[in-house]
Amino acid sequence: MSNCKFFLGPMTKNVVDCCIEYSNSFDFPLTFIPSRRQIEYNGGYVNNWTTQEFTSYVRSKANNMKIERDHGGAGQGLFDDNGIDSLTEDCKFMDIIHIDPWKKYQSYNEGLNETINELNYCYKCNPNIEFEIGTEEGIRKFEVDELETFINDLQDKLSVEVYSKIKYLVIQCGTKLLETTNIGNYDKDKLLQMVALCNKYNFISKEHNGDWVNINLVKEKFDLGLNCINIAPELGEIETRVILKEINDISDEIKRNELFNQLYEICYNSNRWKKWVSSSFVPSENKERLILICGHYILSNPEFLSLKSKLNNLDLNIRKNIFKKLHEYHSILDSYYKVLITTSGTGSRLGDITKYTNKSLIKIGDKLAISYIIEKYNKLCSFVITLGHYGVFVKDFLELAYPEYNFTFIWIDNYEGEGSSLGYSLLCASQELQCSFMYHCCDSIILNTTLNTIKIPKTNTLFVNDRKNSSLYATINIMNDTCIKNINKKGEIVFDYSYTGISFIKNYDYFWSSLKLLYDNNKNNSSLSDVDVHIQLQNKHSIMYEYQTIDEWYDSGNITEVNDVIMKKFKCKYNVLNKNEESICFFDSFVIKFFHNSTMCKNRVLRGKKLGNIVPDIIEFKDNFIKMKLIDGLLMSENYEFGEIKKLLEWSNINLWNKIELPNDVNMKDLCMNFYKQKTIKRIEDFLAGNGVREYNKDISYINNVYVGTIYDLLNKIDFDLLCDTNPSMFHGDFILDNILKTEENEFKLIDWRQDFAGRIDVGDKYYDLAKLRHNIFVNHENILKNLFVVKYNNNNNVDIDIKCNYVHINQLNDFNDFVVSNGLDLHKIKILTSLIWINMAPLHNKPFGDFLFLFGKYNLFLCLNK
Repeated sequence: MSNCKFFLGPMTKNVVDCCIEYSNSFDFPLTFIPSRRQIEYNGGYVNNWTTQEFTSYVRSKANNMKIERDHGGAGQGLFDDNGIDSLTEDCKFMDIIHIDPWKKYQSYNEGLNETINELNYCYKCNPNIEFEIGTEEGIRKFEVDELETFINDLQDKLSVEVYSKIKYLVIQCGTKLLETTNIGNYDKDKLLQMVALCNKYNFISKEHNGDWVNINLVKEKFDLGLNCINIAPELGEIETRVILKEINDISDEIKRNELFNQLYEICYNSNRWKKWVSSSFVPSENKERLILICGHYILSNPEFLSLKSKLNNLDLNIRKNIFKKLHEYHSILDSYYKVLITTSGTGSRLGDITKYTNKSLIKIGDKLAISYIIEKYNKLCSFVITLGHYGVFVKDFLELAYPEYNFTFIWIDNYEGEGSSLGYSLLCASQELQCSFMYHCCDSIILNTTLNTIKIPKTNTLFVNDRKNSSLYATINIMNDTCIKNINKKGEIVFDYSYTGISFIKNYDYFWSSLKLLYDNNKNNSSLSDVDVHIQLQNKHSIMYEYQTIDEWYDSGNITEVNDVIMKKFKCKYNVLNKNEESICFFDSFVIKFFHNSTMCKNRVLRGKKLGNIVPDIIEFKDNFIKMKLIDGLLMSENYEFGEIKKLLEWSNINLWNKIELPNDVNMKDLCMNFYKQKTIKRIEDFLAGNGVREYNKDISYINNVYVGTIYDLLNKIDFDLLCDTNPSMFHGDFILDNILKTEENEFKLIDWRQDFAGRIDVGDKYYDLAKLRHNIFVNHENILKNLFVVKYNNNNNVDIDIKCNYVHINQLNDFNDFVVSNGLDLHKIKILTSLIWINMAPLHNKPFGDFLFLFGKYNLFLCLNK
């Protein structure tokens, strides 16, 4: 008996590709059922494929798929014929042929004779081919008795060899299609009789026209004995609906109407809609319905391809919707599962880090924590994500980072305080998880090189590690190499492995009913978790658990482990100084920048548009995230060729620092006074009060055995009027070597620009950019990440400071100075601004780097002011 339950029409190339990818990803058996109009020996409307081309394409890509000619033979093509040319090619390339002459031969005897003739012909062409017989109700209705007569007549008139190749029998139980609806009346009794008939004669029962039928009814039919079902037009309609939605969502009314009417005309002129509508159908009054009926027929039409090029992300959205439908089909099989990730908690173990973001979004290496989890699973999985603390950040990030993935988000109403618990969050997701599922807590990171993706178990399984710390983790005692003897809460003294917070729940019904009972009995138990349920299932329901060991496991919810282990293990390819309020993560073709401050994010986007093509393209953005194209190039901080800084400065003078006319109500000096003086005073207050580094800081007066005085002594010596006397220009704002790429085209791309200058997004000061560059020549990010700086306190009011500088960069300071002087700029002014930049950065970074910046800024400001 075939294990394939779903036979799907290859309605479009997107449908074909999605079905192949899904089938390969989950070892989910599917069979394509091309009709003669779709795929034919001389070409069809699906991608203009011939029979040979289509079958070759599928077999070169699919691991577990068969191909069956649907409605093969006489009268089933685009034109009335005897079907022999088509069948000849089918016998060469198909696995199964549906012999269906009943459209052309409606009388029983004629249909029987033609069926016999076509079966014999195909067997002669290829004795290995398998067959399906019968037809759907919309072509010719069969009652049970007549269908049995048909079977008996075939037995009598066919050789044993030919008859034995008939594997599938089309049964009828009331389904019938019209337009985009299944208008049939389901007859359960007839289904049972038809299934019994198939069983009697050892045929595989197969229903046609499974389109637009509720998945629960499909499951009921399978439970009643139906073996498999055909679905075709509904898959084509999915793509058409996405196309229509993309057009209807266009804000420009003229463009929207123009594209809609173009699409209608292409569909109308195809005449493909006529087959599916009643005689009362009026096209001009039902334009959208007509498009939905036959849109899939015209997707290879050159006129449509021209229209399609005007719509963005069309194929991405089409694929997502096709995959959703495939998930629906798969969901009624025992092999189906989802992945649950709980991100709703506050992450209190991480201290101040989760003051600004969710614990699943902390920066680890070049990624955010949740990416290490998401990417361990098949990208076609259905993910269920619980949201609570900064939940909108999690949702927005996942939608930006993984646009092809299928996420269902569950908002948890009570994720902290009384009544909250992991158990409660799990319970809130139960309705979306009425199937087997993987549970993965959002702070459990695994790196096993043998597990590029997690292999999904077939039984209840806990993933464990040999870490010996039962005060922090639940544990297990093992029975043998596969089975668990006991599951223990935290604190168990004698155990074999620690539980990682990753598990597979096969008996989901028991899991949810047990969790509900545990929660109802003690709603204020804040420690209620999945572990309590596993213990309950094993001890009270005698449900067996197995275990899988994880070699490399990291707890990203533990601040000590994050600082002492994870940050050392997960290296950054890109040198970015960590900030709690901001982060950046890297993917193959794009980067995503996070801002806790949504206004800052919004202004970054606006400024990016103003800077134009000298910055990366902004692909998409949300309130707190910007997704940008990843530029292939060499960071200037890693460019060790002499003369490169000079080239950068000359390029920037032409492409970046263009003079700008200020609006009449804007005073450049006032902007600079606010940005250079008032902001600096506020940052100094934050630093000394401990608002930035979260502890009180002393204003030390002796640095490197030199008396520099207090920070306020130094500020009072600055001529801010001179400092703020400048011409307005375009600016970058964070013009450092780590934010500048040199491309293969010998051009520069500016990344991670500042969002504003004293609140303005349209104007700035190139002196600030030059000062930022000078700062970075001395303070290199890679050296900071390696802690190659010194802050040595000798006594309460004396400290030594030093920093390692890069030889090649320091030796280009003369080029920097020459550029400044030759362009009539004030180098002394730039040096003062550089010192102020270090002081301003101090409260944004934790100890000891924050202390170093403040002291280094003070020391250099003293040197500037005393020369």
